[in-house]
Amino acid sequence: MINWLNKRYGTSFTENNIQSIKDFSLIWNLFEGKFFGTSFSIIKLERILTDVDFVIDIDCFLPYLDYFKNRYVNQEDNTINERFNFLQLRPNDRKDFVARVLLNREDISNYTETNTQYEVVLAISIIVYRFRNNLFHGIKNIQHIDQQEKNFITANSFLQTIIETIEDN
Repeated sequence: MINWLNKRYGTSFTENNIQSIKDFSLIWNLFEGKFFGTSFSIIKLERILTDVDFVIDIDCFLPYLDYFKNRYVNQEDNTINERFNFLQLRPNDRKDFVARVLLNREDISNYTETNTQYEVVLAISIIVYRFRNNLFHGIKNIQHIDQQEKNFITANSFLQTIIETIEDN
């Protein structure tokens, strides 16, 4: 497949630099199929996360929050950067909510309240969901998809963490 893509589309993919994208397809399939009846929605995830007995170990999710803050927030003035727009967040994707969580000016160590923990996990989930939609619906440019490797490595790790969290609750 890689040879065909490289020849047909002038790319120079290697197995290593697109492995995380292949892995993402598999782990998203597991995540969506196992917990969402093959139809992920933000509302369904919100129901899971806000269940009265659901426990979130926020320390497991802070590295992902850090990653996405570094990616989508201008550190100099704590504003959303241009890269955030490339997520192609749709009205139902709660763009303002995701931006608010990313821009939270409080020290990360203050994420201790249940509601705040839920918001962090939900916002990260929405970002990863946009990666999924942008990949599966052809929004991401195939010629540059290998440049998304770190995003997909992070998304894959996040999905592993949220799957384990849901299963352990």
